[in-house]
Amino acid sequence: MPKSSAVLQVLFVAVFGAVLVALSVGNAEAEGRGFGDGFYSFESTRWTKSDHVLGRTDLDPANVSVGSGYARLKIPARTTGGAEIASVEPYGYGTYKARIKTANAPSSITGFFLYRSPDYEAEIDIEIYNDGSGKVDFVTYADGRRTHVATKKLGFDPSAAFHVYRFDYKPGAVKFYVDGKLMQVWENSLPRDSMKLLVDTWFPRWLAGTAPRLDRYTRVDWIRYRQV
Repeated sequence: MPKSSAVLQVLFVAVFGAVLVALSVGNAEAEGRGFGDGFYSFESTRWTKSDHVLGRTDLDPANVSVGSGYARLKIPARTTGGAEIASVEPYGYGTYKARIKTANAPSSITGFFLYRSPDYEAEIDIEIYNDGSGKVDFVTYADGRRTHVATKKLGFDPSAAFHVYRFDYKPGAVKFYVDGKLMQVWENSLPRDSMKLLVDTWFPRWLAGTAPRLDRYTRVDWIRYRQV
């Protein structure tokens, strides 16, 4: 091999290796700052499928399916069953977003929220009513009690199309957004802990608990978290 060709080959290998190292470091840093999940497969290192009773609902792992770019949370026909995924690890301050199309199942709700046990210890909630009314609750819990709740109107049926639900959790403030529009802000009596991230569809006891006649699904297109 001519000397010039050998030198070029060495240079190519060195540059290619440096690019791979840079990409590897960049990916590690990005993961450290947060994550994005497009649900092309179920990432068991990130999520668990809940298996317990919540309100009127038996949260069954069999009601969770993931693939083709969606997480599907099923309400089986003629039941008040439901589904939930919860993060393996707790997360702290940051921006949390999810693109969701809720089930069409009156008297059930879809939650996108942070939670730390025991109940009421720490929680930041978006609770979307699955009845077509466009009603949504924004809620916080801290130090063993509910500290804030606000009910708003979305202006659309959340079961008819996908929409982006977001909350920013920062020291001294929690802000809630829907499709980029600021809906609610609180700056006191807020949780201060890291919490697990969850999405669920279920029937609370404070609603009628009317089972749908057909299978219904909440679909999650993606979830993103960025640390601050």
